[in-house]
Amino acid sequence: MLALAANRPLLDALRSVVGEQGLVSDAPRLQRYNTPLWGDGHGGAQLVLRPANSTQTAECVRLCSQYRVGIVPFGGGTGFLGGQLAARDGSEIVLSLERMSSVRTVDAASQCIVVDAGMTVAAIRDYAGQHDLTFPLSFGADATAQIGGALATNAGGMNALRYGVARDLCLGLEVVLASGETLSQLGTVRKDNTGYDLKQLFIGSEGTLGVITAASLKLFARPAAVACALVSLPGAAAAVRLLQLLAGRSDQRLCLFELMMQGAVLQAIALVPGCRSPFADIPPAMALVELEGTNEAKLRAVLESVLTDAAASGLVLDAALAMSQAQRASFRRLREALPEANGRAGWVTSHDICVPIGKVPNYLAQLDAALAARSNTHRAMVFGHLGDGNLHVTIVGGSSKGDDPTALVAALSEAVLAPAIALGGSVSAEHGIGSEKVELLARTEPPVALAMMRGLKNLLDPKGIMNPGKVLTK
Repeated sequence: MLALAANRPLLDALRSVVGEQGLVSDAPRLQRYNTPLWGDGHGGAQLVLRPANSTQTAECVRLCSQYRVGIVPFGGGTGFLGGQLAARDGSEIVLSLERMSSVRTVDAASQCIVVDAGMTVAAIRDYAGQHDLTFPLSFGADATAQIGGALATNAGGMNALRYGVARDLCLGLEVVLASGETLSQLGTVRKDNTGYDLKQLFIGSEGTLGVITAASLKLFARPAAVACALVSLPGAAAAVRLLQLLAGRSDQRLCLFELMMQGAVLQAIALVPGCRSPFADIPPAMALVELEGTNEAKLRAVLESVLTDAAASGLVLDAALAMSQAQRASFRRLREALPEANGRAGWVTSHDICVPIGKVPNYLAQLDAALAARSNTHRAMVFGHLGDGNLHVTIVGGSSKGDDPTALVAALSEAVLAPAIALGGSVSAEHGIGSEKVELLARTEPPVALAMMRGLKNLLDPKGIMNPGKVLTK
C-alpha cells in the first residue's frame, strides 16, 4: 500500500466526496478514533472519513481501492480487541459512519425496522419503543455502540438467552464491498430461501470483507411485565442447576440469567460508587434472573416457586425479588458495574470465552488451578451470560518485581484460554478477534476452516484493503 501522505490526489478526491465536514485530520479530534475505550492499544490514523450516506461511502471505498489504501471501519469505538484501530504508521484511513444514523423505514405490523449503520443500538431500541416494540440487543456499551459495529462483531449481551445475538436479529444488510460496489439486500421478510444467505458473510467479519452501511432488523413486542431477582448461590454448579429449573418451569419466559462470581462482585462494590448488594454477605456466586411476559403476578409466582424449591434442596442460599423498577435497576446496576470495576482495578488481561453450559463449573475449577500454578498475586474476575455459556474472565492484580510484561500476559492468558479449549469451548464468544487475537485464531481453528476464511477474504477483498491485519494473518 502507498503511504497515505504521498496520496495528495486521493486526499483531494476524498475531500470532494465528503466535503470538509466529512473529514477529520486535526490531532485533537483524531484522538477519539485512535484511543480505545478498553486496553492499552493506540491507533495511528491521520485521516478519518465521515460520509453522510451510502453513496459517499461507496465512492470513498472505491477511491481507496484504486489507490490501494487500507480502510478501517469505525462504529462506536467500543471494541475490546483493537478491531477499530488503524495501523500506527498512519498508512490507513478510518471510515466512521457516525453521520449515518437515521431510521429508513419501520413496519410495526411486520415488526421490523431498517436503519443506517451509524445508529446506536440504544437509539434503535428507543425508537422501537415509540411503536410499543423493542429491539432486544442489550449490552453495557449499547448507548455508544453502533448497529453496524454490533453486527460486524456479532455482539451478544444479556438478552441473548431468549432473543439470540446480533446475527439472529438481522434480516438483511446493505454492504459496500472492497471494490466500491454496493450489495443491497435489505429485505424485511422472515423467510427468504433464494440462494446463499450472503449477509452471514459480513456479520461477525469485523469489517474485513466489506462495510455494513444499513441493516434491516427484527423487532419484538415490548414485554408488558418483568419479574426480576438477585439470587445468592453456593457456587457455579448450583447456578447451572437453577438455570435448568427456571428454563423448564418458566414456559420459555426466561430471558436473562447472569452469573457473577464472588471476587467480581466484591471488587465492584469496593470500586464503583452506588453499587450494592441486598445480601449481608457476598456468596460464592450470584445470579441475576429475569422472566418476561404479560402478567407480572404470574411471572413472580413462577419465579418464587422455583426459588423456594431450589432453596429447599440447597441450590439457593437466599434471594431478593425486585419489588419496584428502582430495585430492578439497582440489581442490574450491580451486574453492569462489573466491567467498569475491572477498568478501575487496572486489569492485566481480559478474555471472552464460551464453554458448554454444563462444563462451566469444571472450567472455573481448571481456571483457578491454572492461575494458581502461574501466579500468587493475580486473581480472576469472572461474570457472564450463563444462559449461553459465555463468561468474561479478567485477570487483575499486581506483578512480581522483574516480571516480563509480555511473558506475564501470555502466561495468564494461557491459564484462561487453555481450559476453555480443552473443554470444547471458544476463545472468543462475542468480542471477536480484532488485532489482538489473530495469532490465537490461527492456532485454534482447523486448517481447512482457516483456508476457507482466507479464500473468502481473497475473493471479496483481493487487494487486502479492508481492515488490514484484523482477524486473519497475512
